[in-house]
Amino acid sequence: MDLNIFNYNDYRALLRDFYKRKKKENPKFSHRYIAKKVGFTSSSFFSQIIKVQSNISDRLIFRFAKLMKLNRQETEYFELLVKYNQAKGHEEQKFFYEKILSFHQHSARKLEARQYELLNKWYYIAIRQIISIYPFRGDYKELAKMVVPAIRPEEAKKAIELLKALNLIRKNAQGYFEWCEPSITTGEQSNAVGIQSYLLETLDLAKGALDRFPLTERSLSTLSLSVSEEGLQTVKEKIKQFRKSLLECAENDRDVDRVCHLNVQLFPMSRVISRRK
Repeated sequence: MDLNIFNYNDYRALLRDFYKRKKKENPKFSHRYIAKKVGFTSSSFFSQIIKVQSNISDRLIFRFAKLMKLNRQETEYFELLVKYNQAKGHEEQKFFYEKILSFHQHSARKLEARQYELLNKWYYIAIRQIISIYPFRGDYKELAKMVVPAIRPEEAKKAIELLKALNLIRKNAQGYFEWCEPSITTGEQSNAVGIQSYLLETLDLAKGALDRFPLTERSLSTLSLSVSEEGLQTVKEKIKQFRKSLLECAENDRDVDRVCHLNVQLFPMSRVISRRK
């Protein structure tokens, strides 16, 4: 196939691009033709797959692979994409995503694997933050003890090696490590599986903070709200602006002496309820 399947993390995007390319090559190439070749009765089913309105079964995976003329390795990768995109639950999604990463050989995709690894352990980010205020020169035992809860020296060393590999820290002329960039962000949609792993780890940290720190050193609170769809979007936007303002506050702070983590969660506590008149 002309498309490089290994550049995709979404099988629906792959199928969409495949269709567009074949349609451009041959105007007679249609959803009806795909239905006939792959083996489903409705020509609209392909459109439903692209629009995430329907999934494809294990049986159809190999028929689509045959349609796209995938070789054995490409077929294996396509199967992983389908199972990853249709996975139910974080652990299942994570399992298939890590298998997908193992297929990525060239530098750009290896970088994606490294970025995913960065989000897999909460203390990788914590250590990068510590580097900004602690003159670290290689004492991993001391660095490990600065993290709360404490980690092992070998874990601290692995964190430093990963941060260096991602060009997030570097050693300066004085022999101390420093940031390469003032701040990092994953973006809104980037590396969803890694972000979920990181969120789950920090949620566990938040639970542990109840016993780990006195009330004077932590702030944990909750709100239960009744909102409309419009109100929900307003709340989400205010949270986004709040996060941005806190980041600006931290970036403008001077004489910093500790690293903190803030979790902000918003999730439904009920189904959408139709109000009866």
